[in-house]
Amino acid sequence: MDISQEELTTGKILHFDKPLGWTSFQLVKKIRYLTKAKKVGHAGTLDPLATGVLIICLGKATKKIEELQLLPKVYTGIITLGATTPCFDLEQEIDATYPTDHITDEQIHATTTQFTGTIQQTPPAFSAVKVKGRRAYDIAREGNVPEINSREAQIASF
Repeated sequence: MDISQEELTTGKILHFDKPLGWTSFQLVKKIRYLTKAKKVGHAGTLDPLATGVLIICLGKATKKIEELQLLPKVYTGIITLGATTPCFDLEQEIDATYPTDHITDEQIHATTTQFTGTIQQTPPAFSAVKVKGRRAYDIAREGNVPEINSREAQIASF
């Protein structure tokens, strides 16, 4: 990692594809170790069992973390129609299947429109949202159901 001493002082914004199984803090710790930066922080938290872009700020750039967290984001994924899991992702095995032959492309596209604009969204139990000071995914992996309040989300396109 090539970070100059000046960048450590003036600040630097980096982005990483967080590895599967790592916590966001483990990545921050690794970057702190590699760069010897005194101030290192991340703009958002990902579940350890999620991969994706994690923004890491060094030095004075840590003051921009809140601003960066408010920027629009793009999420990608694969949806399997006709199958469910207890955690809403592939961390757990499929627990039920349903017929899908009657579902058309037109129905799928029409249904996605209800997920655009300003919506109320409740994060899943296996998310990095904090509940009473603890990550929801920790509570869920202990076999408990975290109480997560819905929140407003802006979805530009689906």
